[in-house]
Amino acid sequence: MVDWVSAQKSDIGIGLLAQDRPGLEFRRLMQVEGVCVLPADHSLKDKGIITPRDLEGEPFIALSTEDRTRFLVDQFFRGRDRQRIIVAETQMSEAACQLVASGAGVSIVEPFSTRGFSAQEIVVKPISPAVYFDLWLMYPTYRPISGITASFAYFLEAELHRYLVQNHFGFVPFPLSLGD
Repeated sequence: MVDWVSAQKSDIGIGLLAQDRPGLEFRRLMQVEGVCVLPADHSLKDKGIITPRDLEGEPFIALSTEDRTRFLVDQFFRGRDRQRIIVAETQMSEAACQLVASGAGVSIVEPFSTRGFSAQEIVVKPISPAVYFDLWLMYPTYRPISGITASFAYFLEAELHRYLVQNHFGFVPFPLSLGD
């Protein structure tokens, strides 16, 4: 996606990472609290908040070491003398959720990747301490943002807020300003 936007093949992109790339502007939309994803029949499904201690000895689906958001999840466990049993790594949070749904283990992801799964597939739980994922809007800097692209960005921002509030996911908004 970053390549498409920087090559001006796309007017806008949304991602979890900002990169220093010529021709790209990044604006942070929000920080969203990560969530623990469990198989629907997991023994922790009725626990209110998941902690590192709860996940000790659990098979864990990790994000790939190539994914810089992996560091955020690693921090959740660091310094708490808890060992993860990493049984799989994936480059995408949605794939981690699919592995969880199939019963392969548990994971910690940003909440948007859980959206396509039913309560019969996965259970989504808050975690403590919180892990925050940044959500970024990216657009090319070599041309002005069109009115329709700006309208879409503001619509997206409002819908993301609505979804997070409606589903009781924690987040910190960063009001979008596209210079209009």
